[in-house]
Amino acid sequence: MKLLYLSFALLLLSGALRTQTAPRLVRDINPGRADAYAEGEAVNFRGQVYFTAESATTGRELWKTDGTTGGTTIVRDLLSGPGGSNPQGLTVAGDRLYFAATTPEAGTELYVSDGTRLGTRRVIDLYPGPESGLDDTYVHTFGVLGDVVLFSGQNEEDNRELYRTDGTAGGTRLLVDIEPEFMFSRGSFPRDFHSGEKVAYFTASEPDFERQLYRTDGTAGGTVRITTSGATTFGLFVESLTVRNDSAYFAAFNGANSVDLFAVGPVSPRPRLLIDFPAPGLQIRTFDGNRNRIAFLGDRMIFAADLGDGPELYTSFGTLASTQLLVDKEEFPFITYSPQNFTVRGDELFYTDATPGTGIELWRTDGTPEGTFAVTTMVEGRGPALGRANYLYEHLGSLYFGGQLDGASGERELLWSTGRPGFKQRVGDPNEAIPADPENFVALDGDLLFFASTPRRRAGVVPYRRRRSAHGYPRRHYRRQLPGAG
Repeated sequence: MKLLYLSFALLLLSGALRTQTAPRLVRDINPGRADAYAEGEAVNFRGQVYFTAESATTGRELWKTDGTTGGTTIVRDLLSGPGGSNPQGLTVAGDRLYFAATTPEAGTELYVSDGTRLGTRRVIDLYPGPESGLDDTYVHTFGVLGDVVLFSGQNEEDNRELYRTDGTAGGTRLLVDIEPEFMFSRGSFPRDFHSGEKVAYFTASEPDFERQLYRTDGTAGGTVRITTSGATTFGLFVESLTVRNDSAYFAAFNGANSVDLFAVGPVSPRPRLLIDFPAPGLQIRTFDGNRNRIAFLGDRMIFAADLGDGPELYTSFGTLASTQLLVDKEEFPFITYSPQNFTVRGDELFYTDATPGTGIELWRTDGTPEGTFAVTTMVEGRGPALGRANYLYEHLGSLYFGGQLDGASGERELLWSTGRPGFKQRVGDPNEAIPADPENFVALDGDLLFFASTPRRRAGVVPYRRRRSAHGYPRRHYRRQLPGAG
């Protein structure tokens, strides 16, 4: 397997909506040309941004930044030396930051931080010794209900089941044993947590190895299975799961070929069928990772579905009769691209879609056919898929994403748009084309931070800063770099 190693730079960028200027270096986290290899989503916690980064002396550990040189520091070196504890799953619950970290003596366990060195500690060695008590295999590692964190845990006596914690050893306990031990079972392996305000949804395995959807209010009595054997590992489309007002919306097989839309409320015993689609329905493929596939504009749902003519964008109020095609665009003859990267701005939804003539571009809808159209053409007059966009993020009314203005390099760089038809612009010096491939955006006050790549400098995770302009808000971002690029 060929592995891709990335090094990152943290940058602070300022500029008005009319002017975007280049950043300056804040701090070189891993000096020289070595990779810093920071990855995963950064989070805003207590007015600073927390992320993972690797240096030659500490390995990969938890870092934080306020956008200044002195304010970009390692939080704590949990595993002394260059090995690193590899923090993952950064999750904010109440006034604490939770994550999984690994050490030789304790394996992978749950950690908590208040942002200080002394306040960053292991919650409990759930499985004493080098065995791991925490399952950090999947993206949605933790669920959050107020100050309580839900996770998949295991001790020396129980299988891997649903646990809860308040950040203290005494407040960490088994919540419910979903699959009592039998034969060769190792537990139900809860995962795919999606949290509302009062309930959280997750999946767990049954004794017959089917994965079902569960709901919990944080109590043993309030933890219930809500799908039946019809929604199995192959039938439940977890990537479609969206929680709104403590209700869950998701796609699942409802017969031999059709993938239909279901919903379940915070106290409903079973999900209800909302829309029974013709095949293949919601059985579509996207490239935006584990992001929600269903968006809401008020009570109006927006989603992509294939009703026999390829994936298109639809709107619905929850019934087949109210389901309406928003745009019937030209499809590629041999490949399929579905509407994705849903990003809501007020009463508008922005997303990416593709046609043979323009490639992948930024689109916009207000939930009506006449209000659905392509906003940008990244590469003028180019062929299929030369214009690309990924990971849309709305910040202070503007949209930020990776795309191409010049099809020659084949690389994405940081672009922004007001959402007006035809408007798109580089962030930074328009005379200096720097491939960026931005992703994992996070807002900090009036600034915008994200991970991105630059082939021009291998400097590890290095912060840059650009002062606030006279025309608007400053914006920050991370930059990442491919090894060997000169």
